[in-house]
Amino acid sequence: MTMGCCFTRKSRSITGLEEGNRLIPHSLEQSVTYSASRARIPSIRNNVLDPRLCTVTWRQLQPTVGGLSVADIRLICGNGSSYSYSRTDYFQVQVQHAYTEREVHCVVEPTGSLVGRSLITVSYTVRVSGEYSVLFMMNGQIIDKIHRPVYQAGPPDPNKTVFHLRAPNIIMETSVFYPILFSPKDSFGNVAALLQDELIFEARKNSPDSPLATLEYVINQIDDDDEERFELLIKIDSPGYYLCCVRHMDRIIGLTNAIAIVLTNQDTIKMKNNITTLFLNIGYKSRMIQNNNRSTKEVWCYLSPRMLQVRGYTLGVISKRLFTCRVCNSTQFIMHSAPERFTIDDGLQPPVTLISPEREVMAAIYYQFIQRNIGGSFQDKVRHFQAELRRQNETENRLDVRITVRRFELLETSMSATSSFSEDMWKRHFFVSFEGEAGIDVGGVSREFINCLCEIMFSGRNPQGLFKGFKQDDMQALVHPNYRKKRDKQFGLAHYRFAGLIVGKCLYETAMGNRLLVRAKFTRSFLAQIVGLRLTWKHFETDDPDLYNYQVKNIKDGDIADLDLSLKFAEEEYNSSTNDSRLVSITPGGTKIPVTETNKMDYLNQLAQHRLGKKVSEEMREFLKGLHMLIPDELIAIFDENELELLMCGVQELSVEDLRSHTVIRHVSETTVDWFWTAVEDFSQDELARLVQFVTGSSQIPSGGFAELRPPFLLATSGERGSRLPYAHTCFNHLCLPECDSYEQFRTGLMTAINEGSEGIFMS
Repeated sequence: MTMGCCFTRKSRSITGLEEGNRLIPHSLEQSVTYSASRARIPSIRNNVLDPRLCTVTWRQLQPTVGGLSVADIRLICGNGSSYSYSRTDYFQVQVQHAYTEREVHCVVEPTGSLVGRSLITVSYTVRVSGEYSVLFMMNGQIIDKIHRPVYQAGPPDPNKTVFHLRAPNIIMETSVFYPILFSPKDSFGNVAALLQDELIFEARKNSPDSPLATLEYVINQIDDDDEERFELLIKIDSPGYYLCCVRHMDRIIGLTNAIAIVLTNQDTIKMKNNITTLFLNIGYKSRMIQNNNRSTKEVWCYLSPRMLQVRGYTLGVISKRLFTCRVCNSTQFIMHSAPERFTIDDGLQPPVTLISPEREVMAAIYYQFIQRNIGGSFQDKVRHFQAELRRQNETENRLDVRITVRRFELLETSMSATSSFSEDMWKRHFFVSFEGEAGIDVGGVSREFINCLCEIMFSGRNPQGLFKGFKQDDMQALVHPNYRKKRDKQFGLAHYRFAGLIVGKCLYETAMGNRLLVRAKFTRSFLAQIVGLRLTWKHFETDDPDLYNYQVKNIKDGDIADLDLSLKFAEEEYNSSTNDSRLVSITPGGTKIPVTETNKMDYLNQLAQHRLGKKVSEEMREFLKGLHMLIPDELIAIFDENELELLMCGVQELSVEDLRSHTVIRHVSETTVDWFWTAVEDFSQDELARLVQFVTGSSQIPSGGFAELRPPFLLATSGERGSRLPYAHTCFNHLCLPECDSYEQFRTGLMTAINEGSEGIFMS
């Protein structure tokens, strides 16, 4: 960005030379005439400014993107002495990408006024690799020369580098090269600097502690006009199950613990036969472990595109089903380090552990079925989900169903209007009208209808409502079904069934081309139960951070003996009417089972399943009844909880302009505020999310943007100076900034704070 500095703090954006003060990128090498409307260039005398003698010293010029570049411009008189900047002088700077002509925002210091200064400091950060033109001008004349630094891309970043797998797991044949395309990107999205000799593919058989497997791999660069890609060709000669990764300069950049299943030629043929067979007529002989590893039972395993079955085998006859689960992402096919041993765990019933010499074949078939059912990436899953919904309902009648509701009794009148609706009617297009309002529904009224219902049901503002956060005074908390003893009596189980129908309606309409989003911030444990995942202590960290920070984290990280706690596998519940408390078991006989160092993790998982699941099991069951009326269970189960939120609620982009428009500033100097927004405007989406997480405790903001953040985002002074780091009060959404001596010092402190403090325990 080109900048002009006189008396005011703010710099002016200039893109070239207009009437003498606009820089012209294509003629930067030419001399520039300064406009008469500005101050005239002083005559080149011994005691006046001579731009030709002024010098540019690079205190810091980073060769790679992301670093801070700092230049000192010293003003020199014709006699070689220092020149003091006067009120009639005009300084300009422009940093511009040589090919895209994209300008970089610069900070000119001192920011208040240059008058009386003989040393001007310019700081900037480049995020896009390539050649740049850097131009400093004084009173229309170029200082020193035009600098043309070349900024190189950084090393491959694990979060940006993309490996394009044909399936989530690598299924390959012995002695046959398997291709993997990948696009190396640095942390800013530039094509990363990559030396092929520094890239290593590793594989370990059965266990991450096993020695490195013997293998071959070749890396080829692919010519692609749109994107620079590489091809990694892998060949492993020994069949088995492998854990893989790709390293660059001793840093894992991709395929972290990716599973590679290597099959012989005969097993590859067997796998293909099973996949192309639509009936359960191919079984795999196995032994099921029973009685805590003390005995085994002979069984047969069958795999179909939708189901995995374990059937008993007695006296040569295949008997009834012993275990059945869905073939979906929420069902885990866990390979043990011991050869031939594996576990099937669907998160809903006790897992089953099996031993089979055909473990790798079954695993390959299982992963192939998942891939065929749902695709690989999130977008693949969305496309499959929506296409399958359309296919299953291609004969449905999509004629309008007219609904009239009252705005001030929206939930009650909506439930009444749809109480007699069949599944077919729910799948029709809703034509909504608000009683007493002359609106014609061509899409907008329906969206308003859904948005208003979501606000009533899912906002969490009513602690006695259908959904609420675990921290009642936090209006931004993630919401969870309200325990029946905590909610108002007017909200019965039928309301949860209706809520499930509304969520299902949004997903169904979106698949049919009428995009409707669910305006809600659900807890991860609630979303996990929708897709059939088992709840664990980790869900407390996002859903109930107070309980996590003050109890769960201490138990998990500390020693039970040192904590001086007398815990049982039970939870204390209070009766608000009598003020009495009682112990409720979270597992059978839990009031008599003490928590020890050995079983504490099982206790925390049982506590999560009790508090987050069992307490609201009735509400959850009714919600799923409504949801599954429109969306089949096997389709929703292809997503994990994070993907489900994106599917229902959409991807939320953070806007710097929105943040700036709704930020409150209190007792912060103009210079610090200017530096803050200069730094934030250069942030990537990831860095912006880290900033929001550092200040508010969550990277998510309300559906209405920063305008609905309560309390509002606030910049305040920390009352400190120098190199002290910024800190945050997450309970109040306050960011406290120190007064720094330079932009370089300020930016370094801000980046350190948000990168090291955006996760874990926040200040409050």
